[in-house]
Formats: sequence, structure tokens, C-alpha cells
Amino acid sequence: MRLTRIGGIIALHVTLAGAPSVLWAQQAGARLRGTVTDATTSAPVKGARVILATTGRFVQTDSAGDFEIRDLPSGIVRFYFSAPGFPRVSVLLAFASGETMVQRFELDSTAAAGAADTSTRRIQALAPAEI
Repeated sequence: MRLTRIGGIIALHVTLAGAPSVLWAQQAGARLRGTVTDATTSAPVKGARVILATTGRFVQTDSAGDFEIRDLPSGIVRFYFSAPGFPRVSVLLAFASGETMVQRFELDSTAAAGAADTSTRRIQALAPAEI
């Protein structure tokens, strides 16, 4: 009996020690889904890069300007948007753990003609209801 009880305690200890990693694994990262369009023409911007500033990880928009980037941290996250013919811009978004945010982003090719980087300017993010 005593041996079984000790074994049970060890098993319980192992289970509790592993619990935080199991709980962490169940917490889903946030997601950003969206569409990138040209502010002037409303045309989709194909091949635009949506870059997670903290890691450099990026996704590219498809032919409809759509993208999805997964496993984002919760909190305030900076993204860079980059596409040929458009100045690079940045945007800050706030995510809750497990949140999926859907936005439409407009890049303005006329905003700073000839400028290589306009990361101090804000990209226009429209409310999800306007998509």
C-alpha cells in the first residue's frame, strides 16, 4: 500500500509539473486576417508583405489582397506593410489571447512619392464592419 501511495504521489507530481505546459499549449495565439487594397483605386494589393515587427516573420497577400498571420502574441503588436510601388508603413494593433481580428488595410501609393519608409505614418485600418 505504501509503495502504491508513493507511486501515486510521484505520478501526481509529474502531472502537476506538466500541467503548465499543457495549459500553455491550449492557449491559442491571436490571428490577424485582412485585405490590403490600394487607397486610390481600391484594387487589391497582390504580394504585399505583412511583417511582424518583433520577429521579422511575414506573410504575403494573395491575388485578392487577402492574408492571414497566426500565432501572434497577445498585447500591442507592431506590423509593417510593404509592397512594390507603396511606401512602407506601420500599424499598431492590440490583441487578446486567442483573438481573431479581421481588418481591411489601405496603402496609399501617392502618400509619399519617392519615400523609402514612412513607418511614422499610420496605415488606415477600417473597422471590421466596413469590410
